[in-house]
Amino acid sequence: MAYEISGTSTELCSCNAPCPCAFGQEPTGGKCAGIFAFDIQGGTCDGVSLAGTKAIFAASFKGAWTGGNFTAALILDTNDSDDQRKALTSIFSGEAGGDAANLAALVGDMKGVFTAPIDYKKTNGKVTVTAGKLAEGAGELLQGQAGGAIVVSNAMYPLPEVHAGKATRSMVDAGGLSFDNPGSGMWTGPFVLKG
Repeated sequence: MAYEISGTSTELCSCNAPCPCAFGQEPTGGKCAGIFAFDIQGGTCDGVSLAGTKAIFAASFKGAWTGGNFTAALILDTNDSDDQRKALTSIFSGEAGGDAANLAALVGDMKGVFTAPIDYKKTNGKVTVTAGKLAEGAGELLQGQAGGAIVVSNAMYPLPEVHAGKATRSMVDAGGLSFDNPGSGMWTGPFVLKG
């Protein structure tokens, strides 16, 4: 199953800002709970266009993220077609192989694939995401001393270049994965996944 998807990914989590994951460090307090919201702006999977689709990968884990053993859930958009949701399930479950399989390999307990209408907005450095009653998140980019985003390149993170932010909320209640954080860690940046 051949695929390539690209767009913007935003993580909103329970860690202190800036979230330590991009530096390969343990999360604040030793445990992280957060959501990765994928705004897919282009791409296909076996001929199915995935431009304009959205997905939320929610997870909690202990220790540095590279250690895996995530408890996770995948939320897909009810506004997408059945074919698009099947393709995204294949990609994010790791079944389609490639880059996304590396993320799927970190999951020790997958609670399931859920659907809800996903709304993702990124405007003037502010990000909001909702998935019905299953997930909600919000945050804002942090500003550097001279203005503009604080950028970390060559990050020890699924996204090699990320912009630092501060979350104000990350909430999930899906299939036994449940948390509600007032925020604070946030990373956002462009992503490309191929397989």
